[in-house]
Amino acid sequence: MSQSPLGEQDAPSRPGELSPYAAGWSALSKSIRRGFSWSGNERNCAYLNIGPSAGPEGALPGFASISAISGLDLNQDGRAVVALDWDHDGDLDLWLSSRSGPRLRFLRNETPGGASVQIMPVGTTTNRDGVGARVELGLDGAPWPGLTRTRRAGEGILSQGGAWLHFGLGQASVTDCVVHWPGGATEAFDGVDGPGRFVLTEGKGVALRAPTPDVEREGPELSEREPAPDRPVPNSNGAARVVLSSPRPIPTLTVETTDGRPARFLGVKRDGGSGTGAPILVLLWAQWCAPCVVELQRLQAAAPDLAAAGLGVLALSVDEPGDRVDASEVLARLNWSFSSGFTTPQAISVLDVLAGSVVDSEERLALPSSFLIDGEGQLIAMYRGPVESEQVIADLGEIKTKGHLSAATPFPGIWAMPVAEFDARALAQRYERRGLDAPARELQLSLVEVQKISPADFQMTRGLARLKQGDLEGAAEAFRAATEADPTSFEAQRQLALARHRMGDARGALEAYERALVLDGSHAQTRFNMALALAQLGRLPEAEAELAELKAQGSELAAELEARLESVREMPERP
Repeated sequence: MSQSPLGEQDAPSRPGELSPYAAGWSALSKSIRRGFSWSGNERNCAYLNIGPSAGPEGALPGFASISAISGLDLNQDGRAVVALDWDHDGDLDLWLSSRSGPRLRFLRNETPGGASVQIMPVGTTTNRDGVGARVELGLDGAPWPGLTRTRRAGEGILSQGGAWLHFGLGQASVTDCVVHWPGGATEAFDGVDGPGRFVLTEGKGVALRAPTPDVEREGPELSEREPAPDRPVPNSNGAARVVLSSPRPIPTLTVETTDGRPARFLGVKRDGGSGTGAPILVLLWAQWCAPCVVELQRLQAAAPDLAAAGLGVLALSVDEPGDRVDASEVLARLNWSFSSGFTTPQAISVLDVLAGSVVDSEERLALPSSFLIDGEGQLIAMYRGPVESEQVIADLGEIKTKGHLSAATPFPGIWAMPVAEFDARALAQRYERRGLDAPARELQLSLVEVQKISPADFQMTRGLARLKQGDLEGAAEAFRAATEADPTSFEAQRQLALARHRMGDARGALEAYERALVLDGSHAQTRFNMALALAQLGRLPEAEAELAELKAQGSELAAELEARLESVREMPERP
């Protein structure tokens, strides 16, 4: 018995059952979607090399934990770390990526220290980026080599560092610089004469000092701004903005009007979403949610700008029935000029599943949450936490001018592979798992492919289906209807003849065979079958005439037909 590639212990015990290995990953992924920690809330660790220390076997490398004092002990399921001099001040800063928020974090190094040298090796006879080059620096008062770095194409997991090799000098000075190129040559370089950035080109032997970029002019914006005094505090999950690369239709939402009447909004049709004809921002809010109220106030203040952008706003309150009077009073105080209403558990669940499908999460919606919907009823962007009217208007404009894919990416580039399109079937399954059968059916309906066919083609399809079911009479009736819809259809006449022949109606089959051969006299199999029908009816001379025609056409069926007609001739005549 062959062993599973992962070992026998990882093989499934029954057909259709996940192996323990796959089941473990599935359970882990499901936990992540529900907001649990990937790493069990483990904090990041950082250690400082404090030099060798005495041990039982002599000097051993010594490290001290500086996790807490450095501020690096973040509880955010860290995945990758990249060290590089991002702000060009001579020391290494850190970029951290994590599975939990924030997904990307910049940590600026503000530790006072000594000088540094940064070197960019450039290959000429070897690869241009100098990948594989080992750079050695000699330091005064230190054994050779004092410092060594190797240019790599990448380091660590899920990360890519910069091309500059960083050498922290402390208080030391550089005395020598040697490069071991990946082609095997060793080259000494002059000109690395102090702190700074140097380009070492293979074969030149002299380092070229590179200017330090002007951070204020060329570098990223790294200043930390204090929030405005009136800026609301984001919800507990943090604010987030997602522009969809592929719009997805929104199933029907059941809501209530301000006077308590039920209403249906949006929906999925067979050919896409069902919208209002104009883009709209749907905002979920509550009268007890302070950030929500501030956001409503700002949207109302920006009403002229929103109208100029052709964007409507619908404020849907999630308040319980007993609190709806208070919610209406809040809107009245704000002089709310846009549409408003109240959600239902169905509407909240539909939007909850929809939002989770966008970010592959099963966490519940937070307040405030907003959904930017185009005129066709498709979700094109969503916002968790307070959103400014300027951001929504900018997103709407960028989607209109650049398209969904360009607007969804933070920077332009070349795509290495096609972007996955919206999967209506996967979203329907999410709704089914939540017991939302109606939205699931709407999405499944959108998957139905509709083809326009002629009445004759319809009857042909119907006849072939009846034939497969063994219903010869039903098939013959459908094929007869097809011949009436299109008298020029050879295939309809042929199938009608075959159905009648199998039913034992040789005379009816003969009529259909004759009409078929008028349309296509070269079809040997039909002429063969007609000859058999003629023989059944005792019309041997006419059958032999069809045999002669098959021989004249050079058909391979002629020999078989001749043998069959011979057996008919040898049969005794009935009394």
